[in-house]
Amino acid sequence: MRLRHASRYHAPSFPARRPILIDQGTTVGVALLACASSTTGLAAVPWPSNLIKKPNHEKKEKEMDQVKAAAKSLLGSLTRRAKPVAFADLNHVEPVSRRLGWERGMPIDRYYIQSFLAEHANKIVGDALEVGEIKYLKQFGSLATRRSIIVPTLDAARGGSRADEIIVSDLTCLSPELEGRFDTFVCTHTLNFISDVDGAVRGARSLLKLGGAFLGTVAGITQISRYDAERWGDYWRFAPQGIASLLGRHFGDGVEVVEYGNLTAALALLQGFAVEDLPSPNLLAPVDPDYPVVMGFLAHRLT
Repeated sequence: MRLRHASRYHAPSFPARRPILIDQGTTVGVALLACASSTTGLAAVPWPSNLIKKPNHEKKEKEMDQVKAAAKSLLGSLTRRAKPVAFADLNHVEPVSRRLGWERGMPIDRYYIQSFLAEHANKIVGDALEVGEIKYLKQFGSLATRRSIIVPTLDAARGGSRADEIIVSDLTCLSPELEGRFDTFVCTHTLNFISDVDGAVRGARSLLKLGGAFLGTVAGITQISRYDAERWGDYWRFAPQGIASLLGRHFGDGVEVVEYGNLTAALALLQGFAVEDLPSPNLLAPVDPDYPVVMGFLAHRLT
């Protein structure tokens, strides 16, 4: 196994911050806000694509994704304007956000997650599996021929309507028929929330075909995720050597761990800043091994 520091990034770019201008007479902003505030919709309903066919489905889905992205961007801009931050101000004990900055824009850890997946997108191939939703399989898995999700309960499926298959199972006690089914398993920021993390890694390995890739991320320095803690638990924070050792016990030498983060990134994430709150996203690029915020990992099943 080997550890390395991230040296190049493929994360999304962010425009320079500028004043938000809203026409009081427009209906577009209202429509976007209404769309973003809705907690229901086609993308949230378990709706297997192999059972229902619709004309121009991919085009409509892409348009809906674009509307949702625009709505989230608008809401984030409004939130940052309503509650601005002084980046260097540490004279307070209450974070700007207790939701890792989700309501303000892109959370710091998501920036790193997407950087890692973009760098390893060529590993997402064939019959691919993701936890909870196919968000990253859609974004980075252009080489995948089939996209499935695994969830502990059907209610936990997020955006599972577009998955080719929804597998309801616990990673720590998988059924035998799932053995060796997948070419790729994308598992981002999931192991932190499983009590039997060793059993979960063992289960992840069993899902893979020979030569299959276990691709994912874990959290290092970060807030407690209250959402997860209140549903299934928030148990672990990893160091690079820790996640490498855990994966090595099950995957042997076929393990690579990439570190992301520095002091600025750690402070920003702990305070709940979004990437858009920073003077520049370039502040996230330097890697300080003493401040690991996110670790990406790639492990192959060799036997």
